[in-house]
Amino acid sequence: FGTVFAAEFKFTDVKTSDWFYNDVKNAVEMGLINGKSATIYAPEDNMTYAEAVKLAVCMNILYNGGNPAEDIKNGTDVWFSTYMTYALNNGIIDEDYTPKADEKITRKEYVYIFSKALPAEAFAAKNEIPSGSIPDVKNEKLAQDKAVYTFYRAGILSGVDAKGTFLPSDNIKRSEVAAILIRMMDQGSRVSAPKELGK
Repeated sequence: FGTVFAAEFKFTDVKTSDWFYNDVKNAVEMGLINGKSATIYAPEDNMTYAEAVKLAVCMNILYNGGNPAEDIKNGTDVWFSTYMTYALNNGIIDEDYTPKADEKITRKEYVYIFSKALPAEAFAAKNEIPSGSIPDVKNEKLAQDKAVYTFYRAGILSGVDAKGTFLPSDNIKRSEVAAILIRMMDQGSRVSAPKELGK
């Protein structure tokens, strides 16, 4: 997934010294995510349900050889209607999120949606993550929690500290989103298990 659509990178709020700089730059160049404006990316802003669904759809299209910039357009009545329809028709979401489109999505809900944006083979295990070892995600029987473990095992997530804490009920920032997008699409960017997981 080295395809670059050569989007210009002019965000004044994403500095080369930021931990997420390369992730944001690569995600923008791949056509996976846009800024809030031509010069503002807003890395600290939280993501909404509608934005998350759009990203999952764009990732699905790109993974399947398409170009999200050309293959899907914003809806005419509400901008996200086309993405919501695509996501429902392709099994990326289980329900229509239109009623809460502008609400902030939690980290766990975000991962669950994205776990269904790509096929199972895209999440090949890289790390040994025993069931129940993520400090604040213990029950792998629940679908959303299982998706979190899948992402940790694939090296897409490693948590917010050395113990692998996930913070499932927190909202997810646009800086974090960019890192997840790149790790999903580029297996070479995936990370190792948290050093103190389960200790």
